[in-house]
Amino acid sequence: MRRRQEAGHARVGSAPSRPVASPTWQGKMQRKWRKFLLSIRGSLSSRHLLLQFLVQTIKEIKARKVNFCLGFLACFLVVMVVAFMVTILANAPVIFLRLAELTQGETDVILSAGDWSGYGALNYTLISGMLKEDTTTSYNSPRYQGETFLYTQKRCAAGLDPNDSTWKYLGTNTTYECPDDADTCSDADKIWCYEQAPGKCFQDLCGTSAFQAKLYVVDSAKEKRIGIGREWTLGSIQEGKVFMISDIAAAMGLKEGSVFYMHINMSNYMPGVYEHVVLPHLPANATVKNSSAEVRWGFWNGFIPLRVQTIYRDPVGKHPLDEENVIIMEYAHFLPYITRYLHPKLPEPVSQEFKQINLYDFAQQVVINLPPPRIQFYLQSDYDKIQRAVVEFSARIVYKLGFSELLTDMPVTDSLNVTQYFSLFLGLILNVVILILLLLSTMLIYSLLMVNVETRTFEMGVYRLVGATRGGIVQLLLMQAFSYAVPSWVCGLLFSEALMMGVSVWFKEQTGVPMEPVLTPLAVFIATLLGIFVPVVSAIFPIRHALGQNLHDSLDTKRQKAFTNTGLATQRNATVQAVSVDLERSEDKSFSWSLMIIGLSLSGFGFAVYYVVPLSLLTMDLTLLLNIFFFILIGMLMGLVLLSLNLEPLLERLLVNGLLFWEKATIRAMVIKNLVAHRKRNTKTTIMYALSLGFIIFIMVSYNNLLDGFAYQREQSSGVYLKVMARGTVDKPKTPLDWRHHIRNVQGLEDYLRNHTHIIKDHSWVTHHYNDAWQDHGGPVLENLGRSVSDTNQMQGVAPNFMDVLFNGFLILNEGSEYNGLDMSLSEQLYTPDGSSRAWVGTRYKDFIGLRNTEGRFMWRFSGQTGGPADDSAGSGGTDGGATGGNAGGGGNANPGFVTASPRRPYEDRVVMRPLAFFDAAPFFRFSKFNSRYQHTAVSFTTWLRQSEWTTQSIFSVDDLPWSELLFKIDQDDAEDKAKREQIKSDVNKLIKGQEGVYIYDLSGSSNPIQKADNLLTAFFGFTTAVAMLIASFSLVSSMYTNIYEQTKEIGVVRAIGMRQNWLKRIYMYEAFILVLSSSLLGIIIGSAVGYTLLLQRILFTQLALPFRFPWQILIIVFTCSLIFAFVSSFGPITTVMKRSIVQILRY
Repeated sequence: MRRRQEAGHARVGSAPSRPVASPTWQGKMQRKWRKFLLSIRGSLSSRHLLLQFLVQTIKEIKARKVNFCLGFLACFLVVMVVAFMVTILANAPVIFLRLAELTQGETDVILSAGDWSGYGALNYTLISGMLKEDTTTSYNSPRYQGETFLYTQKRCAAGLDPNDSTWKYLGTNTTYECPDDADTCSDADKIWCYEQAPGKCFQDLCGTSAFQAKLYVVDSAKEKRIGIGREWTLGSIQEGKVFMISDIAAAMGLKEGSVFYMHINMSNYMPGVYEHVVLPHLPANATVKNSSAEVRWGFWNGFIPLRVQTIYRDPVGKHPLDEENVIIMEYAHFLPYITRYLHPKLPEPVSQEFKQINLYDFAQQVVINLPPPRIQFYLQSDYDKIQRAVVEFSARIVYKLGFSELLTDMPVTDSLNVTQYFSLFLGLILNVVILILLLLSTMLIYSLLMVNVETRTFEMGVYRLVGATRGGIVQLLLMQAFSYAVPSWVCGLLFSEALMMGVSVWFKEQTGVPMEPVLTPLAVFIATLLGIFVPVVSAIFPIRHALGQNLHDSLDTKRQKAFTNTGLATQRNATVQAVSVDLERSEDKSFSWSLMIIGLSLSGFGFAVYYVVPLSLLTMDLTLLLNIFFFILIGMLMGLVLLSLNLEPLLERLLVNGLLFWEKATIRAMVIKNLVAHRKRNTKTTIMYALSLGFIIFIMVSYNNLLDGFAYQREQSSGVYLKVMARGTVDKPKTPLDWRHHIRNVQGLEDYLRNHTHIIKDHSWVTHHYNDAWQDHGGPVLENLGRSVSDTNQMQGVAPNFMDVLFNGFLILNEGSEYNGLDMSLSEQLYTPDGSSRAWVGTRYKDFIGLRNTEGRFMWRFSGQTGGPADDSAGSGGTDGGATGGNAGGGGNANPGFVTASPRRPYEDRVVMRPLAFFDAAPFFRFSKFNSRYQHTAVSFTTWLRQSEWTTQSIFSVDDLPWSELLFKIDQDDAEDKAKREQIKSDVNKLIKGQEGVYIYDLSGSSNPIQKADNLLTAFFGFTTAVAMLIASFSLVSSMYTNIYEQTKEIGVVRAIGMRQNWLKRIYMYEAFILVLSSSLLGIIIGSAVGYTLLLQRILFTQLALPFRFPWQILIIVFTCSLIFAFVSSFGPITTVMKRSIVQILRY
């Protein structure tokens, strides 16, 4: 049974019951007409009621302009920011596309003849005709690219005509030598230059100093059509002229119009033409004396005079940005021009063959781009979708042309693979931004509606008294909510469209990629959805609150209900509400929304963990997996914010006593009492600030970690800011001086470095990998003593000062040995007697091969198809552990030389070594404690040299080692000084010119594209932070406005007992300041804590000692904004109240 005693509740508009008419035809007709007339009256009354609601809403807007402006601005910012950011982030992958294009060039697919096919070129004429059948594959162009050598004209003897080919191949009357034993040199005794060696005539007259360059032969018109070099404005190239990049032009001292010579080797650069034209006409059994060797060499070599047409600085996607020694020639003019300057004694059939050949039938590469609009294929944050689209596009082409003979390369897609996590991160950022704005705007409008409902209780009671139903009240509140939303939706879309028109211009200037200055349909849809969703959701609880009051209490103006949010430790108009006593039966049929939400949340979490996570791992759907992690992190942030509300009172007291220690004790006490009294209403403001800043700090910390990880990986692999590198494997030498792809002119480089110690503080040399230097010898393979486990290893030799020139902060030493307690670096210890039989190894090998500590032993196995060393006394051991052991096939140093090696049983040499140190990570080298193959090991130069002694191509001096890298130690200030950096690069380029595969690497210069992306995203984060703080400040303004006007009587009382006006102003401004600062600090702490957990995860994955970068600038911004918002939110309302007299305040 149930008994309720409460205030009277009248049911308005109920009609007395009437007897049911008889079921006759006339009675049925009467009931229908009565129902029809009632429906018309109801319709008219509903329309009238809606009109009245609209009028009342307009009156409410005029009466509460501040509340309307706050709600309007909140919805306006949500619509404007979401529409704008969705459009910007839809184009954000262009940033990484531009980075990939600058790194690889604006080429989507490159076709070339596979090595297995036996063909040296592609028939572009035939390929172009087949691809024209489909317009989507018709965007293609032929290309050549390869290495060549350039000579400056100013080094040549005076009076030589560049267009005359005779002196280049046959010399002049002065290019001869006399026999060493001849007293006089007659014409018969003269040894002419062309009799001595191929190409010697040109070198005698122009010197041997050459600049290595990369030659591109392109069809300018076709490449413009397919979009290679969108910002390339130089046009076509004239015959006999080149476009030259500024770096090599400065190194060679050339300017526009200058003449230089290019040495081209057709067998390397144009193998298809060489096989078709040259090979069939080569003279057999040529000898030097009859000059046939020079003629034969001239069949495929030429010294071509060229003139600089234009010098350019930025390739803008025409070719990779890191290629600094580039010249470009026109495809149509290339072959006809160079054939004019080949050897003058070429047989006539060969010359005619060259003139008749069509170079379009012998293309080295066919470059194919996606059809326009090409950029649309890359405007996705999911790399898998981009890769799938490009692969399907290239597969259709290759299938049509013949996949068995073609090699396909997708440079832009491959480069995007490196930055795919950035793109995914941008997608997550978009989700976070939308969620932040949604929560902030919803809570703000909810707060405004709650204030409206609390202050319009009597008005709503009157509406219900005159016949308004509950549905009418709902319509009234929704109409008020939509009064914010509809005009703000229109204005937000218009403003975001105007903003897009300006941003599109700036975006093109920054990225070089055009962007449509219109909102995307998805942006308009999401903004519209949020514009409708926000007012509907935010009105739910105010509607429940309005409908939860009975009619009697709503109309009782003399005995209003007590306000739950009171101030100054007193209550306003406190009354006793009607007491109700409920006697319920044991079964409770009520529905618990809180239990339903908790149950659904936990069920969703379990479903995601047990089904969606395995699904994303099995399908390799990284986007789905990251979104799951994102929602888990969102839940973690929200949970931490709610838990932190328990700490807010303590934090507020600490801030009041810590920041206001100089203020009067009375004021501090009243500020604390106000914060306690207003806590329930201020909770919404606290949650808004804490959530928004928690999200923003978390995003910023995560983004900084991502950028730092990317930058640190580059710095860790480089080791220094500047270095000279030899790219490519070292070919097998006939003598030590025949090493290719290694750094030569060691003495010249050493002299230069000694003279520039004011900039280059130190330098260090590093050898090639052992298996790169000796390609026909396997090894080193790292094994345990029992030979049960092994792993391929990369062994390099390092100088004693190697550790002194590297970056600090990347070294993670797991265990290291000390040498007799001396203060020696780990690289110096490699050169001690004990260190000669030791090496640096990764921590992984501790468990992998059972090395318990640095006294454990392991073996290196070297193998090859040649015999052992001629002198086994050389030995490969060192002190304590240098002994070698042979295998059943003949052994290492013990091999007497009578065992024949075979592919199945090659010669092997094993060397017993010990670790000098175990590394978890280190700069320059690849060390790890995890299971990763091809880790590095480092030894001294002498140890590296000793391991090569058993090969047949022995080297006997450290001076003859194949040098891979020369590292420069430069201070960070000098490295960031572009002028100094460029001067060093220019000087070093002159010292390494002509060395194949050798170049100078600039770590700072290669980070420019990343810096552009960083600048764009930093601006984006700053904009998001400002918007979130602004929306949250609206809630602060609303709360402080309501708090002050609810306490007018209390303010009048304390004014009457003598409190000064400026005291009251300071109290409320302090309250707002402490409220904003405490909630902001909670958000910063929570966001930083969650961001730090992600940093620990990234350190685990990358094995890099990444620092935690706390966004101190955000803390300064928060403190500054707290002062500004505290003043703005409290000064206006309290000043308005203070203008009234004490009597007026008490009567308000």
